[in-house]
Amino acid sequence: MVELIVAPAARADLLAQWDFYADEVGRPDLGDRFFLCAEATFKKLARTPGLGRPCAFRRPKAKGLRSWHVEDFPRHLVYYRPLPDEHGVEIVRVLHGARDLDAAFDE
Repeated sequence: MVELIVAPAARADLLAQWDFYADEVGRPDLGDRFFLCAEATFKKLARTPGLGRPCAFRRPKAKGLRSWHVEDFPRHLVYYRPLPDEHGVEIVRVLHGARDLDAAFDE
């Protein structure tokens, strides 16, 4: 059985992105599509945890993380950690690639 854990910070990232699309862009439908694509990406990563590339962050919270883009949203990256024995993943953050990533992992 494959396990998928979505950390509270990742859930907050998804909601913040939805708010951006709805409020700033005026496209709540795009926010809905982002949610669906993120969910599909999470499931794909849970099935194949080695899919993404290893990350090299200095922050202790970010040790062992890998990244992969959100399907159809290539500038948004899913930062995740494979679970022991690669039986799934923990989704840690979902961030736009232009963010200050070190600062984001300090939050």
